[in-house]
Amino acid sequence: IGLELTETAADINPEIVDHNIQRLHDYGLRIALDDYGTGYSNVKRVTTLPIDQVKLDKSFVDMVDDPQMWIVIQDTISMLREMGKEVLVEGVEEERVAKMFTDIRTDLIQGCELIQGFYFCKPVPKDQFINFVRDFNRSHLF
Repeated sequence: IGLELTETAADINPEIVDHNIQRLHDYGLRIALDDYGTGYSNVKRVTTLPIDQVKLDKSFVDMVDDPQMWIVIQDTISMLREMGKEVLVEGVEEERVAKMFTDIRTDLIQGCELIQGFYFCKPVPKDQFINFVRDFNRSHLF
């Protein structure tokens, strides 16, 4: 089981939130930090909390064509990965952008493995999702 914590929610009452996040993680829950980059992106909190996954906000994706911002994005992903965090890139809507993230090459990383967005699938109603999973499972049983 995993829980997502928005970056701004972590600032409501940091002592209590940090304590509860630690306890939940100690119980075996995975913790994801959502919307990274939309608030103050307190790197210290990312390093001190038991966060398993950091979800880069779509605002990063929207700036991939700015050469200076692309450097920041690559360095951010590299830094988070070096700290042992999974990195998920949110809001990818084009094949070209998905390829940019899968093709990232630095000393520490070789592509982002976790990418989500409309390029892959738009949100679907619950019934449609259940039917999709049911059909997928049937087609892969035999």
